[in-house]
Amino acid sequence: MSLREVIAQMRQTMASLGGEAAVLLQRLAARAIRGELRRLAGAGSRVWTPAAARAVVDRLRRMLVRLVAQLGAALGKALTSAAATSLADAALFFETGDRALLGHVLPLRPVAPTPAQIALAREGVFKASLGRFGALLVHAVEGAAVATVLLGKPHRAGVDHVALALRRTAAAHAWELQRIAETEASAAYNAAQLEVLLAQDVPGDRMMKRLVATFDSRTGRDSVLLHGQVRPVREPFFDSHRGHFYMAPPNRPNDRELMVGHRPAWGEVVVDRWPVAEDRRAAPAPAATRRVPGQAIRSAKNLRAGDVLAAPGRPRIASVAERGGRIEVRTEQGLLLYFAAGAAIGVLAAS
Repeated sequence: MSLREVIAQMRQTMASLGGEAAVLLQRLAARAIRGELRRLAGAGSRVWTPAAARAVVDRLRRMLVRLVAQLGAALGKALTSAAATSLADAALFFETGDRALLGHVLPLRPVAPTPAQIALAREGVFKASLGRFGALLVHAVEGAAVATVLLGKPHRAGVDHVALALRRTAAAHAWELQRIAETEASAAYNAAQLEVLLAQDVPGDRMMKRLVATFDSRTGRDSVLLHGQVRPVREPFFDSHRGHFYMAPPNRPNDRELMVGHRPAWGEVVVDRWPVAEDRRAAPAPAATRRVPGQAIRSAKNLRAGDVLAAPGRPRIASVAERGGRIEVRTEQGLLLYFAAGAAIGVLAAS
């Protein structure tokens, strides 16, 4: 198996983990809602009074609170599995690279965090996202109950109206569960990769990290620009399209970038050495760049030493060089950034 094949397998594995987690969350939500509505359907033919509406809303609110907790527990287990799979994939990646480029396999230093600890680091993020999903459903239930409470309808009709609103809202926002699951699976998978790289990064054997994008009809312009960016493992990647730094993918929701390691002993990294291009024609056209007062927009190839980038920390450029069709920018803080030659870059000032 070649490094290209290993990376393709890792990319497919990460996508499968996110897809499986999304299906699991959607099934849990559908089952919980269906079961509770079935129990509510057995209500009698009393009039749909404000008190009756409040009782139904309170019951559904408690069910949704339990549901969010169940979704969080299920996603936590899925992320633990994703992290464990990622650790095994990282070992295979380095074994394949060592054999191909060195002729022998170097021992991997152990990773301190367990897969469960890696997943736990994302708990606050995904619980907040799931909480917002639950709040949408609660809001739909409350709105439907209030809208019918003064119409004097039978209790069953009121319950049916609330149930319809809940089912429609859950169906309309099922994509949010998919987004949460896929984004968090990617985060756990790449976080485990980062832990492996950090464990190998020691004096005399520094480790690099490289971004690998997936090219298809969903690929965003930011991913096209970031593909192939190489950084020391303890320094962040830089997204010139969005203007922010991040240590490991994802750098936004639904981001499918993969991070892999690179030993300096393997030799120079060639940007497209392990390509993953399937359909580059599908990448969307560049979005219009919004001008900000006091900020000039300049193409990357026209950047000069002394320019101050409109990015967090306002880094000042120390040097600019063109390498392999990309612009290499080194800041005065020692940060190395890469841009496509025609990329629109915000500049605050120039010396």
